[in-house]
Amino acid sequence: MNRTIVVLMHLFAALLMAMALPARASIDAPSHIYYGSATLFGVPAPANTLVEARAPGSGEVLARYVIGSNSHMGNSYRIDIPMDQVEPRIEGRARPGDPLNIYLGGQLAAEVSGGVGAVGATTRLDLDPQNTGPVPVFCGSILR
Repeated sequence: MNRTIVVLMHLFAALLMAMALPARASIDAPSHIYYGSATLFGVPAPANTLVEARAPGSGEVLARYVIGSNSHMGNSYRIDIPMDQVEPRIEGRARPGDPLNIYLGGQLAAEVSGGVGAVGATTRLDLDPQNTGPVPVFCGSILR
């Protein structure tokens, strides 16, 4: 009887392994981070002003930040753009070079020339709707 139980347990284990074979594991790519000062026509953006990174055309929101929600940031902002590098593409994530618009208080504040920066890098981008238009940005790498 003991031998029968062992054989059944091995068969059950083999069945579980066979069912698990199609499973895939994935690791999220590091975000691209935009940060900088946020002003509305030369005046620091007040607390609770919403900063949004959106895909042009579709208007899909990729990331949000509320001014003043992090005491370490003061009147500055930081938005982490979720990134994707493998197929199939995951909805709501960007890839390097994708076009990107950043809104401040509902107003277009930046059209990122060259699109989203590299995976795992940072870009300083000071926002103000009075300076709207394609802006050159400089990227730097970060360690995570």
